[in-house]
Amino acid sequence: MTAAAMWQSYRLGRAGEARDAAEQQLGEYSRALRESSAVISDASAVLHEVMTQRQKRAQEGEVRREQLREIAATDECAGTLPDHRFTDRLREHTERATARALLPVHSGGTDDGNTAPALP
Repeated sequence: MTAAAMWQSYRLGRAGEARDAAEQQLGEYSRALRESSAVISDASAVLHEVMTQRQKRAQEGEVRREQLREIAATDECAGTLPDHRFTDRLREHTERATARALLPVHSGGTDDGNTAPALP
């Protein structure tokens, strides 16, 4: 009987230890879930704020574009063509810049590595 009581006490002690370990693990999981929930909540709030600011900027940009359209519609300079001298000069400048961009870097040079001096 003493041996049976000791065995029962040992089994109950082991079961209690296992239960305590499980409760401790469950507490750690619970804390981790609360922390994760707080992080998700914070991230969600930041994302909401960013989206609100983006929408506000888009609305402000549309208002600015509409104001510029109205100004351009009523401005007499916006509807007139520039002087032909200005447009000709701008076209010439554009053509020169485009030609420079398309020229090879070492144009006019030879491709071979022989750099012997020219004969007199």
